[in-house]
Amino acid sequence: MDFDLSQPPSSPCPGTAGRTLNAPVFGLCLVAVLLAGAWLRVPQASESLWVDELHTSWVVAGPPGDIPRRAAAGNQSPVYFLFVWQSVRLLGDHELALRLPSLVAGVALIAGGFCAVRRWTNDARAGLFAALLLALNRDCIFFAQEARPYAWVQLFALLHGWLFLELARRPTT
Repeated sequence: MDFDLSQPPSSPCPGTAGRTLNAPVFGLCLVAVLLAGAWLRVPQASESLWVDELHTSWVVAGPPGDIPRRAAAGNQSPVYFLFVWQSVRLLGDHELALRLPSLVAGVALIAGGFCAVRRWTNDARAGLFAALLLALNRDCIFFAQEARPYAWVQLFALLHGWLFLELARRPTT
């Protein structure tokens, strides 16, 4: 089966032509999915750190100039730790501050999933369903609760996939 990425589908879902969701109701549904996703991710944010998260705490404990060397000791890129370092400086040195960048990325992944699928399918209901799946996904919840870069990896993977499909539709320099 060949997919033509240069044009959006003529009918997002067979048999649904003419049926649309009421915009305010749809907006409330999307906000509810985002809030549910955040609610599922926040409860463990203040629990004690485990071994790998202690590495994150150690990396951001010193001045920002120490971050690259300390991150390299754990085979990690220093970029994520700069976000965590800033979060700890703003909110204090505790578990929630260490996990906040991952929580933000985890909720942004839900919103990004909605936007990407809505764009790819030209169907807001498909985007809402994708957002719901991301909000409830066990791995997405777990990664968003950790003081580790995995939620950011998921978010950037989504953004790279989106960029790839956009460039496949409209190749530009």
